[in-house]
Parts: sequence; C-alpha cells; structure tokens
Amino acid sequence: MQNRSCVGNAEGQDELAQAIAQNEKLRQEMQKLISSWETERSQLKTRIVQLEHSLVDAIERSNNPLRTQVLWEEKIRLVEEVKREWNAQWDAERKRLLTELNRLRSSFEHTDSARLV
Repeated sequence: MQNRSCVGNAEGQDELAQAIAQNEKLRQEMQKLISSWETERSQLKTRIVQLEHSLVDAIERSNNPLRTQVLWEEKIRLVEEVKREWNAQWDAERKRLLTELNRLRSSFEHTDSARLV
C-alpha cells in the first residue's frame, strides 16, 4: 500500500511539475502577445496622429469656404484697424495744422492792426 502511495505521489508531483511548466510557458506566450499588442497599439497611435496632421494640412490647403471666410474677415478687420489708426493720425495732424493756422492768423492780424496805428 505504501508502494502505491509513493507511486501515486510521484505521479502527482510529475503532473504538478508539468502543470507548472505549462503555466510558465503560457505566461511567457501571454507576455509576448502583450508586448506585441503594445507595439502594434503604439504604431497605430502614431499613424492616427500622422493622419490627423495630414487631414489638417489638406483642409488648410483646400479651397475650404469656411477657411476663406475666416481669412476674408481677418483681412477686413486688419483694414479697418489700419483705417482707424490712419484716421486718428489724420485728426491729430489736422488739429495741429488748424492750431498753427489760427496762431498765424492771429499773429498776422495783430501785426496788421499794429501797422494801422
């Protein structure tokens, strides 16, 4: 009976060793698959980013009406800003010239009235 128990025990240990070896083999295969999946995932993410950039570039280069509208509005805004600046400069110069003109008139009138006396 003891002999049978030893044989059964030896078989159980052999089966256990095989199960452990199989488990280790499966763990290694799973690790390889995970590594492969992570590599592929990284490559796909990189490709997605490249495609997004390509799409943005294509939209920018295309004759996109919305983009054309935005550019047109920006040009109009810039022209209006320059026009406001020019008007402000013109008003300041006009005021300066009118002040100078009034000063000269006043000086001329003062000189004219002094000659008459």
